[in-house]
Amino acid sequence: MARKGRIGRKGRKFKESKRKRQKSSVDEATLIRLNKQLEEFRASEDEVYTFEAGLSWNERSVIHQLCWKMGMKTKRSGGGCKVSGRKRCISVYKNKKVSTMKGLDSLHCLEFSEVAKEVLMDLFKTLSTW
Repeated sequence: MARKGRIGRKGRKFKESKRKRQKSSVDEATLIRLNKQLEEFRASEDEVYTFEAGLSWNERSVIHQLCWKMGMKTKRSGGGCKVSGRKRCISVYKNKKVSTMKGLDSLHCLEFSEVAKEVLMDLFKTLSTW
């Protein structure tokens, strides 16, 4: 029977780890607490928020997912290695906002010919039916 596995970098096959296959699950109270922390950070003027180092793998995974949904970026630090004693933690960064007021005077309006408008409309109609 053939072994199931994905092909990784350099063409080598590897099995998905058990942890990757498991759904990241935390209890509802923890999910609410993490979501509240992220919402407060997003509303603040701070540029970066670093979570405490004692989070479980599931909690860190949920943070990554919530940040992705909220449009923020995450970066992990620390090795999680018992020998070195460093614990893994997550820092959350806000995406830089582009000011909509700056540069409005330098914007140019594009005008299309009637033929180009028809081609674009056909393209949008085709894409919207997918």
